[in-house]
Amino acid sequence: SYPEEIPINGGVEVIYGIICFAFAIFGIPANAFAFRYFLRKKLELSSMLYLFITGSDVLICICPIPIGISYFCHRNAVLFDSVFFCNFWMLSWRILSCVSIFYVAVLSVTRAYLLCFPFKQVSLLFVKIIIAVYLFLQLVISTNVFWTGEHQYVYSAKFVACDSVTPTHFPDDLLHIYNWFSRASYLFPIFPIVLSCLVSVVSISRYQSKYGGTADQEKVNASITIILFTLIYVFCNAPQAILNIIGGVDKSVLEPLNKWDSALYFQNFIYTMIVPLNSTLNPILYFYRMTSLRQELVSALRWRQGNDRGQLVPRDTVVLSLKSFNSGKKPSNGLSFSSTA
Repeated sequence: SYPEEIPINGGVEVIYGIICFAFAIFGIPANAFAFRYFLRKKLELSSMLYLFITGSDVLICICPIPIGISYFCHRNAVLFDSVFFCNFWMLSWRILSCVSIFYVAVLSVTRAYLLCFPFKQVSLLFVKIIIAVYLFLQLVISTNVFWTGEHQYVYSAKFVACDSVTPTHFPDDLLHIYNWFSRASYLFPIFPIVLSCLVSVVSISRYQSKYGGTADQEKVNASITIILFTLIYVFCNAPQAILNIIGGVDKSVLEPLNKWDSALYFQNFIYTMIVPLNSTLNPILYFYRMTSLRQELVSALRWRQGNDRGQLVPRDTVVLSLKSFNSGKKPSNGLSFSSTA
């Protein structure tokens, strides 16, 4: 039976459970395929960041599975019933979400910088150091609250996820640092992302107006891909950022929302589903914008189809350009392609 204090809608519960598993069914293999693609590419700044993003997106798409199970089981804890699992899940969710946001911020800012200063380069080592320092801070701050053995996460039927429980005697200064860093990890990246997108749009417009038909179209397409990528991120994460800002300033402002959304369907979607939704949408953009990735997928599907029929088809012979594939022309063997990103 459902918790008596929560006005549950059984149909919505099933839909939410299906959505959680849909993230895993589509998001995990799609991001894993994209991860494999970027892993095989030449190590450049954009491909390295896409590699990091797809890797974290694979893990993010795994996280909704326990939530979906709880939705199907009348919001019972099920997997979350274990304190260890609850703590492990919440820490993984928090770190992966923040790190993924940070990767997007680094990608958008570096692209804007290269558009503004086309003759300069961004050091891969410098970017790796920044990412490593941020990862270290995330691990230290996120796990710091467990060092005293007093702070833990427990399952909440309202949130259908783990919720934070902090004793009253927990050190105030440590808790303040933890809360500030946690909110900043979600909110701060939005501002450089939005600003860098605006800078990129202006730079591309000036670049095309200056060079016209002689403009490097591959460079323009790669920049547009990153702009679209960051816009999807902003669209998916802006509601959570707005609620966090409002809640941080004055929680009483959210009281009408809490009364209307008494079962927390809207807020649960914003806080626990919109992040994996973003991770699930990202591969769609990759396949739509990156020609060589689409060709890689066509190659993999045709190779699999040939093997299912008992035909041993060399992979090199089925790598096709979409232009040749759509026009019905037979491509030459060993043809290689370059990505637009």
